[in-house]
Amino acid sequence: ATDGGSPLTQRQSHAIATVTVNNVNDNEPVFGTQEYNASVSELASRPTTLTQVTATDADQLASLTYSIIDVTPATGLFEIDQQGRVLLSETSADALDFEAVRDYTLLLEASDGLFNTTAQVYITVNDENDNAPTFNLLGSGATPISRSMPENAPPGTVVLDAGASDPDSGANAQLTYSVLGSSFVEIANNGTVTLAKSIDHEAMASHIFTVVVRDLGTPSRNVTVDVVLSILDVNDNPPVIHLGSGGDTVVYVEGNASLPIAQDITVSDRDGALDLVRLSIRLDQPPCRLTRYALQRACN
Repeated sequence: ATDGGSPLTQRQSHAIATVTVNNVNDNEPVFGTQEYNASVSELASRPTTLTQVTATDADQLASLTYSIIDVTPATGLFEIDQQGRVLLSETSADALDFEAVRDYTLLLEASDGLFNTTAQVYITVNDENDNAPTFNLLGSGATPISRSMPENAPPGTVVLDAGASDPDSGANAQLTYSVLGSSFVEIANNGTVTLAKSIDHEAMASHIFTVVVRDLGTPSRNVTVDVVLSILDVNDNPPVIHLGSGGDTVVYVEGNASLPIAQDITVSDRDGALDLVRLSIRLDQPPCRLTRYALQRACN
């Protein structure tokens, strides 16, 4: 400050003024990146940290709050704390399931109370071997399956379709097929069970084996079913006549009106059903006829 004296007598005084610039919230928060990526096992425990996000604000003493403002598809699986950690919610009733939803998109917001900014988090759900194979046509496998096959069916004849599927992916969905308890059937890589060799009703009227389908996941899961194969009889054996100890000759008494058979004659057939077997005898010295119990010969 200068007074109004003459130049020779003019006097001045000096002072220092300090100007303080008060902060005004005139800056928006900024995320470190606009896109974050994370992955999580569908069997992950809770709470699990999926990723860490960070936002900054150029204003001094700015206090930021984080929130999730949208999730696609909609779910309550995720939450964010005030340190910017995106977590699996410990309280949500929803569940991760790779077979149902494989990807989520979260829209995050950071706010300083006046201004806000957003960023996205892309979350990929990783598959786990949490599903066992299931039969396409045979049900759960808890109840034995019955099939029948004539004994003259040739090798290669299809017994049943044991094809299966697994909703998991990769090795968790790759299936192997096997048969236990049988050398009579074999199974292809698609689950088709066929006869491996000839079958014989007279040797074995029914046959039981087990089909096992196993995936290649870790740990491996499987499904099994017991199969009861009934081998149906066909007429593939001739009847056999058995004579008693007298050899091939039937001895009868000459001159009697009724001539009893002097030895037993029995008939057998490996196919069974003897009531359907007809016995006829050709006599070398007619006129004679056969009754149920005796040979009778008409004599002069």
